[in-house]
Amino acid sequence: MCGICGYTLSLGSDEDRRVIESMKEYLRHRGPDGEGSFFSAECVLGHRRLSIIDIESGRQPMANEDGSVQVVFNGEIYNYKALWKELEGVGHRFASDHSDTEVIVHGYEEWGTTLFERLNGIFAIALWDARKRTLVLARDHLGVKPLYYACHQSNVVFASEPKAILCHPAIKPAFNPAQVANYFFFRAPIGPDTLFKGIQKLAAGSFAVWHADEGVLRVTAYWRPHVSPERMHDECEAVNAVMAQIVHSVGAQLMSDVPLGIFLSGGVDSSLVAVAANAHEAKWDGFVVSTGGEDDETARSQEVADRLGVCNNVLAVGGDAFLENFERWAYYNDDPVADPSALALLLISKYARESGKKVMLAGEGGDELFGGYNSYRRFLFYDRIRKYPLLSHACATCLKISGRGNYREDDYMRLRKGAWMFPGTAHACGFATLSRVVHADLKPLEAIVSVCRHHGSDEGSALDRACIFDQRVRLANDLLPRTDRASMAVGLEARVPLLDHRLVTMANGIAPHAKIANGCLKSILKKALSAHLPRRMVYRRKIGFDMPLEQWLRRDLAGQINAYLRGRAIACLNYEALAKMATDFLDGANDVHAGFIWAYLLLEKWHEMWCGSRQPSPRGVMT
Repeated sequence: MCGICGYTLSLGSDEDRRVIESMKEYLRHRGPDGEGSFFSAECVLGHRRLSIIDIESGRQPMANEDGSVQVVFNGEIYNYKALWKELEGVGHRFASDHSDTEVIVHGYEEWGTTLFERLNGIFAIALWDARKRTLVLARDHLGVKPLYYACHQSNVVFASEPKAILCHPAIKPAFNPAQVANYFFFRAPIGPDTLFKGIQKLAAGSFAVWHADEGVLRVTAYWRPHVSPERMHDECEAVNAVMAQIVHSVGAQLMSDVPLGIFLSGGVDSSLVAVAANAHEAKWDGFVVSTGGEDDETARSQEVADRLGVCNNVLAVGGDAFLENFERWAYYNDDPVADPSALALLLISKYARESGKKVMLAGEGGDELFGGYNSYRRFLFYDRIRKYPLLSHACATCLKISGRGNYREDDYMRLRKGAWMFPGTAHACGFATLSRVVHADLKPLEAIVSVCRHHGSDEGSALDRACIFDQRVRLANDLLPRTDRASMAVGLEARVPLLDHRLVTMANGIAPHAKIANGCLKSILKKALSAHLPRRMVYRRKIGFDMPLEQWLRRDLAGQINAYLRGRAIACLNYEALAKMATDFLDGANDVHAGFIWAYLLLEKWHEMWCGSRQPSPRGVMT
């Protein structure tokens, strides 16, 4: 894992060195083990290295024999050995011992941009082809590794994080209010745009090509999650096929020249990853956060670790730890994601790194692939009854009266009268709230509908459409960026074996009745895990991370919230409505969600940090 950066068109030798060194400094946390640069009249590349594979000879930028192809790369290519052998078979000769980066160099020489669909891994790649005077940027199938870019006149600036792009003298920080509604609703800006005007993120499963003669960056998709035309209807067949692929994916991602561990919550997904790692007789330790709350995951995590015979490391944290790291998280979270669990992931990543780990496996993706969220049940319910308006209205009313209904039911009532669509699992606030807090001239509801239409799918069943939407939107914009930033903030590589694109394709070909069987969410994965762990450890209530968010916001951050409300720094927000919501929340009103207040606080902090007159220096925060 690493940090990459660069730009087209030299600024002059002295200025190039100053700018690229500044860009690399803002990426130092991603690659504390080394650095390198490449300079030419038409392209400058920078690299910060976290050494995982081929520690001695894997330095970057890496070039072909005559130096005409230069590559900087962030990630891991899990099938590099097979590609290495194939390339050697057609005459390519390798200078390194076993560098997956060199496979990219020679693979591009042999296959051009069709290389990227051949790669099995997690990657963000920047490649300069001097003969063609071409810059190529590429990102992995699901978007595990980040890559941002900004176009200025006819040139391109790119980096692993937006903060590094701001080091280029042509790029000035400017707020993009058009993404505010998406940020509140989906917990993140939805690509390709960010909250920085003019800075975009390359879409997952895409590559972009810039030619010096044209001066235009052209983006092409090479892969996207979709419903597989070949359906797997037999549940037993699906369970066996999925488990075999998980074991294979985990085995491929165990490759490392450094120690590794697993984020072990004790839930289905992380337990499956752990079981698969044991099938390969891998040496690993578990890591889990303990908050001491009602839904603390420690007991479940320890039970799985004991069952599998591995060491489990428990990090006990309280509200003070979150508060102390709030400023640091805002710095790393510069394309802001409002997922409240991100700070906890930052803390456990730091603990794992200090315990000697450089690589961690995570269970991300199981819910989005195999139907693991209650939001899918809700969508399926309303999809069935939406043709009967009186019945659907009566059901929503009953839910509210019983205390089980919330703004999501109100939104489904609104959607059934217009364009029917799945609004995503994040669905972090309601349409009514958006209408109150985001100025009407930004058309916040139209922004949400536009995302749902653009990234949604008309293929397959209602469950298919919901899962595909979350794979395209929630994973790429919320969950995977959260995991990447929290781990890379401390120089830790996080791998996500359940998001091997071949497993994604397999999952999207399984019939819906097998994914949610007799009302049981994620039935395929639970049946697969039941062959290795007792049923009582598999079929139990799903819990998310238990963070004392409400208490923390009310006790420790009320003053900061009120100060931002008085400052009114973000022009597109309705501060009267926000002040009413914040007051209700701080006074203990049940109908105001802590997650929304957290998102608002992070937005203000981000705006203050990155859109103000003085941006933070990396040395002042990375401690």
